[in-house]
Amino acid sequence: MIGLAISLWRSRPSTPLGAGLSLSNGRRADHLLIVCFTIANYIATIGQNRFGYYLVPATAVVISWLAVCVLDWGGVPHVGNPSPKVRARVPFQRELAVIIVAGVMVAPNLVPAMITTTRVGGMPEYWFSAMQWLRTETPEPFDSPDYYLARYSEPAQAANYTVMNWWDQGYWIVQTARRVPISNPTQNNAPAAAKFLTATNEAEAIALMAADRARYVMVDWELPFRDGPAGSLAGRFQNLADWAGIPTSRFYSLCFSRKTESEPWQPTWVYREPYYQTMAYRLMVLGGAATAPMNNTWVVELRNRVDVNGGPFCEVANRWQYSQAEDAKASASQRGPTFEAAGLTAWQPAFPAPAITGLKVVSEFRDAGQKPNESPMVRIFEVIPNR
Repeated sequence: MIGLAISLWRSRPSTPLGAGLSLSNGRRADHLLIVCFTIANYIATIGQNRFGYYLVPATAVVISWLAVCVLDWGGVPHVGNPSPKVRARVPFQRELAVIIVAGVMVAPNLVPAMITTTRVGGMPEYWFSAMQWLRTETPEPFDSPDYYLARYSEPAQAANYTVMNWWDQGYWIVQTARRVPISNPTQNNAPAAAKFLTATNEAEAIALMAADRARYVMVDWELPFRDGPAGSLAGRFQNLADWAGIPTSRFYSLCFSRKTESEPWQPTWVYREPYYQTMAYRLMVLGGAATAPMNNTWVVELRNRVDVNGGPFCEVANRWQYSQAEDAKASASQRGPTFEAAGLTAWQPAFPAPAITGLKVVSEFRDAGQKPNESPMVRIFEVIPNR
């Protein structure tokens, strides 16, 4: 990578800018392109982490160029400049240049690099099994099974059916399962998938599937919320709500509570009934089955507070557990507007939900290390015809 930066920086072609190579001051136009590309992807990565894929190689080129500049400044010979000329001498200049490159630019990345090499970067086994099942156990989406490899011009042939999915696994569905996803990592049609997964009415959800000719639904364990470390919240549900254009307060709120005045505040996640009614929750957590939870519904008293810095926050001032959700809802209604019936667990249901009648489970996939009583990692549903 440093060698590439050397060739980029050292070359001074005489070709005019019209040929796309040099600027009037002698610098190459592709230098400017790389810098602009890096800055643009840095800004994009702040908005969405996935743009880090594009930021990494661009940053590597820019940092490599910077390393070359430091080596040249220190008079350190290298392949691109075997005999560097030092303009101004400072004490230990060469040693300082080596320390900056080796100690500041390279060394801090060694431990993270070693950690990432122990991680599997490919498709998890359970996802691969799910994709293989789709490819071998579902009908071909086009008239010919060879259509995937065929050359075609626009407009492309419309698929006979599609797969309702979240966009993260869209390319896997195309490349490994050779089926047609509703959305993919370009985030094309992500709002449609989000509206389906956050829908709290089955009839409306099925209608959304019909609009995109979806015959199958793939859901995985990361779509609903789950407890994270140190009171944090894991899962992708907030992303679903954001793409669906629904305020997250409809589904949940982050509040804080403490047992005594002397104890520190602890995060307390409050889940509202619509969260437990979403298709993402009912399909993935409940497997499409009905549920009538017992002793997991609470009435919480929520108060608006201000912290020492003047920032507002929500406090769970009191809470009462109820055996039946309907009793909790009735009690909250009688107590007043600052009280509401809610759940305090992301995965265990707090409100009843009817069984899904328009979809049926056709396959489930587990991780090799899972316990028998744990939910599968991926579930696939099929539309029940004539519903």
